[in-house]
Amino acid sequence: MYESLRGGQTNLYKNFVVKTWSLLSQKGYGGLLHQENPYDDGNGGILRNRYYQRLEGHYQFINELNLFKDIDHHNKFSINIFRGNAGDIYFENLANLYEQIGDLRRAEV
Repeated sequence: MYESLRGGQTNLYKNFVVKTWSLLSQKGYGGLLHQENPYDDGNGGILRNRYYQRLEGHYQFINELNLFKDIDHHNKFSINIFRGNAGDIYFENLANLYEQIGDLRRAEV
């Protein structure tokens, strides 16, 4: 299961991401809120490849409004939606959000 982490720098977030995949059914979906570090490891190609094959949506924001009081407001986080079945790489992406947004579906109008 943790073969996806081979060669890269591991941390708690990356372990939870990989564990979450193993808990999803083939037709299931799961979401995680975590820091952006699965994307920033130069040696994490195995993880990134498997990550993108399951990624359905990536919504990245900065803690500018101090939603997380104990964390510096410059830190980047993302809400990531994963599908249980790995497949072709295709996902929605919203990045550099500084304020809370309402219903994402309304933004498509």
